[in-house]
Amino acid sequence: MATRQGGRWFWNIERNGDYHFHSEAADGTPTHWGVFTAKDGRWSLQATTGAGGWVDGGPYSFDNKGIFYVKGRTGSVYWQRVNVAKK
Repeated sequence: MATRQGGRWFWNIERNGDYHFHSEAADGTPTHWGVFTAKDGRWSLQATTGAGGWVDGGPYSFDNKGIFYVKGRTGSVYWQRVNVAKK
């Protein structure tokens, strides 16, 4: 979860590399999902549904509290892990 422009962004990344993104902020950012990869300090994603054609990527890092820092098309964003119990 990240806070942007008065609301929250949610980015769910599964172990198999599938991801889903949606925004609750009043920023017009479209919902999309597709394939995510990360390796050697670089991340990338390719939307396959929703905002089809959305491609993003750049450098990433983690801090000692587990915060995921990324740089990409929307600038620098930090993501806080939120554990959600699956039913």
